[in-house]
Amino acid sequence: MKFGGSTRPKCLKPVGRELLGSLFGPFGADLAAKSVAMPAAESEDDAYFKELSGLAMAQAGLPDILIETLFAR
Repeated sequence: MKFGGSTRPKCLKPVGRELLGSLFGPFGADLAAKSVAMPAAESEDDAYFKELSGLAMAQAGLPDILIETLFAR
């Protein structure tokens, strides 16, 4: 599954690195299994959010467990 407009860097910036990191961080091994990597923590903001946006649109798709978490109520 891929995500659309809500994954644009300008939409992710207000959420912030800390919250996004705590959301995606626990799925590092699942992402790696799909050859998808989180942006480097030391990246500049523009690069970090652009890379994170790309992660959400990755060709390999996001791991099912992460998608389930994103849509959990």
